[in-house]
Amino acid sequence: MKRISFIMALPLLMLAAGCAGEKEPAETGKGTVVLDCSVAGAVDALTRADVRNLPAAFVPAAGDLKLVVSNAGGVVKSYGRTADYDAPLLPYGDYKFEFSCGVPDVEGPEAAYFYYSQPITIVARKEITQPVTVKLANSVYSLTLTDWFKNYYAEYAVTITTESGYAKTFEGSESEPLAETPVFVNAGTKLYMSGRAVKTNGVEVAFQNTEIGIAAACTWHTIKADVSGIGGASITITLDDTPTEVHVTEIELNPDSE
Repeated sequence: MKRISFIMALPLLMLAAGCAGEKEPAETGKGTVVLDCSVAGAVDALTRADVRNLPAAFVPAAGDLKLVVSNAGGVVKSYGRTADYDAPLLPYGDYKFEFSCGVPDVEGPEAAYFYYSQPITIVARKEITQPVTVKLANSVYSLTLTDWFKNYYAEYAVTITTESGYAKTFEGSESEPLAETPVFVNAGTKLYMSGRAVKTNGVEVAFQNTEIGIAAACTWHTIKADVSGIGGASITITLDDTPTEVHVTEIELNPDSE
């Protein structure tokens, strides 16, 4: 009888164990993630110091970032503001959390673009905390002029053009000096310099369009214009620590006259 009882009880034990195992299988459970999000205003700088800080007006609050949560099947959740993220229960698996502010591929003085993608694995029946730091995804530059340049040219209009065709012209004179203005451009784009100026003797000249370097992501580039060459035959444009000679030609006011 004992032997029969054991044999009969064994399937019951196996059945009970099977039911217990099916109750909360890890691969179908749900979990959640709490985000510890911040936005960095510091960017790399290749001159002056290792880093520079963006003006506060360009740095979004962490809660104002857009958030998109997706997995292999596509978008799972989307939030217009990270502040609205409610740490929802999500099925176990791998996800991508994308944080952004601004519009990619737009260039200009107001075109700061922040972006960061964070892979996160949701663990069944667990709450995890994920730190996230979002940084500037595009590049920023500003133009400065040496005293030699400003003393040599009474008026000037320097244009910086990107590979995509966006152009920003900086104008100044002895009475209205140029102010440093940050301009945001695509990371990886080539930068070109051209322009016109009037010497203190009244002669008008043109700066030949010249490639001066490539913009890097999350970096503040300093473009500096200086006078070089005998008689102002050229100027030196320095992108960070890399100088480039730009040819200067005089502009004929009446090229058709004899």
